[in-house]
Parts: sequence; C-alpha cells; structure tokens
Amino acid sequence: MIAESLAEPTHNRKQSFYARHQTTIILASCMLLGLMLRIALAGRSGLWRDEAQFLWIVRIPSLPAMLDFLWHHESHPPLFYVLMRAWLSLFSDSEAAALALPVLLGVILIPIVYRVGDRVFSHCTGLIAAILVTVSPLLARYSGMVRPYSLLPLLCLLSVYWLWDGLRGRGARPWVAHTIATLAMLVTHNWAWMVLAAEWIIVAGWFALRREPLEWTLVRSWAIAQLALLVVYSPWLPILLYQSRHAGYDAFPLNPFVAFAYFAETVISLPVQAAVPVCMVLIVTAAWRVAVRRATVVPKDGSRQLSLLIFVGIPLLAFGVATLLSIKKFLLFPQCLTSIVPCVLLSIAYGIASLSNMPRVVTLVFTSIYIVFLVKDLGEIKSNAREVASVVAAQARPADLILITPVWYASPFNYYYTLDNPQSNYPHEERRGAIDYDDLRARLLDPEPMARVRARLAQAHGEGRRIWLVTAPYNLSDGYHARRVLSDKALGSDRLPDTLLLPTYGHVARVRAIQLQKQLDTLYGTPKTIVVSPDGREGPEMLDVLLYAEDDPTLQTQ
Repeated sequence: MIAESLAEPTHNRKQSFYARHQTTIILASCMLLGLMLRIALAGRSGLWRDEAQFLWIVRIPSLPAMLDFLWHHESHPPLFYVLMRAWLSLFSDSEAAALALPVLLGVILIPIVYRVGDRVFSHCTGLIAAILVTVSPLLARYSGMVRPYSLLPLLCLLSVYWLWDGLRGRGARPWVAHTIATLAMLVTHNWAWMVLAAEWIIVAGWFALRREPLEWTLVRSWAIAQLALLVVYSPWLPILLYQSRHAGYDAFPLNPFVAFAYFAETVISLPVQAAVPVCMVLIVTAAWRVAVRRATVVPKDGSRQLSLLIFVGIPLLAFGVATLLSIKKFLLFPQCLTSIVPCVLLSIAYGIASLSNMPRVVTLVFTSIYIVFLVKDLGEIKSNAREVASVVAAQARPADLILITPVWYASPFNYYYTLDNPQSNYPHEERRGAIDYDDLRARLLDPEPMARVRARLAQAHGEGRRIWLVTAPYNLSDGYHARRVLSDKALGSDRLPDTLLLPTYGHVARVRAIQLQKQLDTLYGTPKTIVVSPDGREGPEMLDVLLYAEDDPTLQTQ
C-alpha cells in the first residue's frame, strides 16, 4: 500500500491534499477576507455619533461612575463597555485600538457560524453560512463600528445553538452554556430580550406540540436554566426598568409596508432598497415550489424539525416581538436586528444546500450581490465630524461661540475638537462629550432651556462675537416639515404648539435646530456655509457648519 501511495501521480496527491484540507482553506480564506473588509469599513472615516458617545462613556474615570451614567442617562447594559475598558487598558486608549475589538469579534463569528451550521444541519450548510456571514453587508458594516453590534450576533447565535443542543437531551452541559451565553447577551444589549422572549415562545410551543411523550427531565432542565438566568440577571433588572421608563427611542408608528421593509433588510442582510425586491423574489419562488412542485423544506424527522423551528422560528418571533413593542419604544433599528442575522443566514444556507440543484451557483449569486453593496459602503463615510472639527479649529477665534444642535452631534464633534471655545450643546448649556439621553424629549420640549440658549445667542451677537452653528444638512432645508407647518410666530416661540405632530425626540430636536437657525438668521443675516466632504465622499451622517459673523470673514470651504 505504501508503494502504491508513492507511485500515485503528483497531481492526485495534490488533489488529495486539497480535499483533506478544503474546509480549513475555505474558512481561512473567509476569515482573511472578512478581516480585510471589516478593517476597510472601520477605517472609512472618523467616528459617528454613537461610536463617539460609546467612547466618551468608556473613558469616564471610574467604573462605578460609568455604571451610574449608563443607569441614569443611557439605555444600554454594561458588558461591552466593561470589555472595552479592559481592552483599551491592555493595548492603547486610541481610536484604532477601540475599532480592533469589534473587528476581531466580527471575524470570530465566521468559524463559529460554520461550526454551528455543520453540527445543526450539514457540512455544506456550515460552509455556505460562513461565506454569507463573511460578506454580509449588515454584519460587516456593524463589525467596523465601536459598538456592541459585533458581539451581540455572536452571543445570540451561541444562545440559540446551546438551546437547540439542550432540547436534544444532551445533559446539563448545554444548559450551562446556554445560560452563560444568554446572560452575556442580556447584559450586552437590551434588545436581547426580544431573542429571549422568542426562545421562551418556541420552547413552550415545542413542549406543547411535539408528538413524543413530554420528558419532564428536559422541562425541568430548561426551567432551572431560565431560573438561574433570571436570578443572576436580577441585580440589573431595576436598572433595566428605569432605563425603559426614562431612555430609549420613542414610539414610532409602523405601517405594514414599513414593517416588511425592516423585515426584508434583516432577512436578506442587505440595505432596504435591495432587500425588499430580493425578499419578494424569494417569497414568490418558495410559494411556487410549494404550490407547483409540491416541494417542502420541512423534513419528517423530529430532530431536523427542531433545528428548523429553532433557527427559523426564533429570528422571526424576535422580529415580531420587537415590532409589537415598537408601539411603545421603537426597536427595529438595523444595528439591533443584526442580532438575529447569523441565525437567518444559517437558515438561508440550509435552504441553498438542501433545495437548490446548484448550491455553488446560488451561493456565488448571493455572495456577488453582497460584495456589490459592500463596495458601495466602502465608497461612503460614517461621518465627517473629524473633518468638521478640523475646519472649525483652523478658523475659530477664542471668543467664538459654538452651537451644536441636535445635541447628539456634540459627541463626535467634541471627540475631535480640542480647543476651549465656549459652547452650547442644546439643551445642555455647556460643552458635552457623553450626552444624557434620559427624558430627552421632555428636556427638548421644555421652554426654559430654549429661552436660555436664545438669550445666550442674543448676548453673543450684542458683544460682537461670531457663532458657529454645527448641525445636519437636512435641518437647513426649506422643505423640512417644521417650516411648512409652523408659522413664523411659532418658530420664534420657546414653547412648541401641542398640536404639532412630533412623534419622536428626533423630530423635536430638528424643529428646535430650525428655530435656532432662524434666530441666528434674524440676528446676523445670511451666514457663511461651509460644507465639509472629505475626498468628495458622502455618508448617512454628514454635518454642515454655518458661521454667523458681522465682519463676514473670508473662509476656506472644503
């Protein structure tokens, strides 16, 4: 046999080597490509507002003070903040080091999703899922941001996987792992409660509807795991309840078409303008296969039914729970929905591997579409706050007043702006790094802070000082809702009419920004507008700068 092996042609030995190491080669290639994509997306520009807010909080001097800020002024649990503090203390307290942690977590997800797909469905499913996760625009984009949206999908996948393993009657070990992963998920982001609620519903349905006799040992193991989870989480529960009452996004009305758009964006892992048509094509194709060809994706054996119920049902139910709760607090942000994207992509990979006669071709089509949108993302920037801060710093005078509105743009601007100019970060009267998001709508509607900032602007004008207004371009548009529905008298009032439809604090903040701009126009006349677009690139969060000055200086425009 040894002699026959030695006599084997060289090209056959090479093929055998590739066949033996094919999985390793594919996964290593995926991880390398995933790393390159995430580094490129992370380094597109400076930080945007949520990233800057995160780092301002992480850099609060003491851990108790940081936890207190999260409790009273934010809507997030502490795990990723604590991890980042430890990470920055080990490496360097720099922007690059902060970006490295989410990038690495995003890359780690690739081999883990392969392992889960391999164990739950098939080897082919695991490989396809790893490829899709590598180039998923949603996962890649948010893995390049200093936020917990690279850790959250990883923990969600592990929680769901260990739940699946536990329900198969594999003993105590998977339940311990499930409890740890789920607890970590809950203290990473409050959106994780959508996933946990979906898990409870799925498990209850599985116990109630399964054909085999109910195993009470299994029920007891699951119940003990959930009880242990809630007991360990209970110290943070009062803080969660406080945050839910005082922070978080406002309710936002959803019609069925908007809800479907969010659903498609999550399921397909593409930007909404592409996700909706692709999702509709897949739905029509699936309906045609079932109706015409009488094909089905649901196997007859109970083990595979459990796999599909877990990895398809939990993401769908989590989305449904979030949609219902959005009546009170809007929860359908794409970055939050990334939590369930790995499970969704696993389900898509299973469909490609089991239903398609050409799994490689279909995988290539999906991959190509994803890469097209990743290239588009690479051509955009996250924010121009770094460049705006540089432009203002180069031309500001010591007595210049800087007005930043809406307030959340103060986080990225002040992250890069180091000069000691007086500032008004409305509704705060002073320079802020970390923004207080508790009861923000009430503070924006309060007429007293508005009256104070108006008086300060009038005083600055009386003293002959220049004022820099840093705001978003859409606040400067004459076509904005507030300009059409508010009279000049209402725009000049500190108290907004109760009849004005302003469903979220974002709408209130933008109306306030227009009011402040109108006052400055009245005091100073036409401002000098500075549009800052680095390398001619645009992005979803761009800032404009307006300089109000009596002496109308000559300024550089970038």
